[in-house]
Amino acid sequence: MKTLFIILQLLLFTYLAKSQNQYIYTFTNDNTFMMIDINNGDLVLNNTLPFIQPSKKDFQLTIKYISSLTDQTFSTFSSYQQMDGGSTFFVTLDYNFQTNQFSTISKPVVDVDLTSSNPDQKYIQIGNNFYMPTIDYSSSLPDLTLSNWDFDSHILDLIQIELPDYNSSITVFSSLDSINNKMYLFYYGNGDNPTPYLTSIKTPIVNGIVSNIETYKIPISSLPYSEYGGELFIVSGTVYYISNGNQGIYSIHQFDLETSDVTTLISFNTTGISLEFTPYFFSSNFNYLIVMDGGNNINNSQVTYKFIDLQNNFNIVYTFQSSNYFNYLSLYSDSLFYFNGNF
Repeated sequence: MKTLFIILQLLLFTYLAKSQNQYIYTFTNDNTFMMIDINNGDLVLNNTLPFIQPSKKDFQLTIKYISSLTDQTFSTFSSYQQMDGGSTFFVTLDYNFQTNQFSTISKPVVDVDLTSSNPDQKYIQIGNNFYMPTIDYSSSLPDLTLSNWDFDSHILDLIQIELPDYNSSITVFSSLDSINNKMYLFYYGNGDNPTPYLTSIKTPIVNGIVSNIETYKIPISSLPYSEYGGELFIVSGTVYYISNGNQGIYSIHQFDLETSDVTTLISFNTTGISLEFTPYFFSSNFNYLIVMDGGNNINNSQVTYKFIDLQNNFNIVYTFQSSNYFNYLSLYSDSLFYFNGNF
């Protein structure tokens, strides 16, 4: 009997351990925080984010990037602006979702003209530095400008990178290879049928100087240009790209840097979804890509979440359904999602 009791205790402990952290978290663009249980789709928390008070004034934060989650507290890269306009202030700070409070706010980095970006672009964090390629829709600059919010020196640095056939009016997608200490940039060149390129640069970037630049010219037929954007990501040193083929069809492609070949691994369908922001996001450790599918009915009140295993064969390994809590969000106002846990 004692042995059976011990076995039951171990089974219960295993179940509870596996059940912990099985949530999807999101900061929405209307300044709310949500927490969804992936076991049953229930909305566990729905917080209205509090104001912060720098210099004894209330400001509404915009969460730009989620760095990590530890002990019910998110580390974030955020921004706020004076009520009467003017400069935008970027800060790092913590958010505890149980107390619904912000804390540990950093000294701000001021951005005089909010750097132009696309909602599909993601920030890259290296230590206390955040990076994002900028877009200039009004001109054709010869070099890429990489914005660097430096929280060691508390300045915004604009880093110029010379790239072949660079087109400043098209979104550049970036990702960090922390294993090989490289930042990758994916972009399209000039012309009506632009050539895709993949560039790597050495990290960390010291004193704004970029070194060890390598550029790979990708066959146009492998990744034809789409105005609907995409996303670059790295898993275990291998470079991948998510293309958006319009009409809710996305594909994951793998780069072979020795041959510049591209292999399509899987396509997934989000047609009929009423969400107008990017309908997928990554787990914190890049083990999974979570895809949000609204089915064939544009007014569907349900969303199916599909977990694609990025470590083993890119198969869908888990699905669950939940209410569509996001169909009111507007175009070009992406929300930030986060999943921390395994199953």
